[in-house]
Amino acid sequence: MKKATITVKIDTENAQTNKAFTTIFDAIEYLLGQCTPDERLDLFSDYCKYCGTDKLPCYCNRDE
Repeated sequence: MKKATITVKIDTENAQTNKAFTTIFDAIEYLLGQCTPDERLDLFSDYCKYCGTDKLPCYCNRDE
């Protein structure tokens, strides 16, 4: 079986480069590192910080 790679194309004013990753996790981690803190907060505010679901409101962390 051929191993897949994930490639991120990076465009800057002066050049284009490609960055290859072997896992989607590594690619996402890299891309999140390129975001501002406000962008990361905006992205993750759509998910429960305890269980990760996107079905909000989430009741996983309530004692009720």
